[in-house]
Amino acid sequence: MSRAALLLICLAMTGCWFDPDAGTRPIETPKEPEKPLYERLGAEKGITRIVDEWISRSLTDARVNFQRKGTNMRWTPADSNIAQLKLGFVQFLSAASGGPQKYEGRDMRSFHHGMQISGGEFDAMKKNLKETLKMLKVREKEQNDLLKIIESVRKDIVEVP
Repeated sequence: MSRAALLLICLAMTGCWFDPDAGTRPIETPKEPEKPLYERLGAEKGITRIVDEWISRSLTDARVNFQRKGTNMRWTPADSNIAQLKLGFVQFLSAASGGPQKYEGRDMRSFHHGMQISGGEFDAMKKNLKETLKMLKVREKEQNDLLKIIESVRKDIVEVP
């Protein structure tokens, strides 16, 4: 058997075939893994900007009922209370979106227990977030990813359907 024939047999057995299209097909580069939502939102600075606008919008929205009117859990929107509220939201969203921050607050269920938050109030808060994200020109994918995080805690926050 000639060397050429032996070489062809070896190539055939190892799966090395001549490819007449080699060099004409585009080379596919592997995709980089998607960055965490935290980074896609602009890290702590971006999340703080979102929270500032979102909470400011929601504090003036009677549908949200931040002051918990009609319940035994009244809340006063003093500057120090608002600052603490925003800090908790920034920590929670940062941690939940893959950031390095730790959420230092209580778990959602025990924190909201007794506030009698309704599904409508929760939905109004969520709608305010959506409007805030649109206003800040956050991309649709990031909006949806952040809204999924918010929706994931509904069962721990809403006490009144």
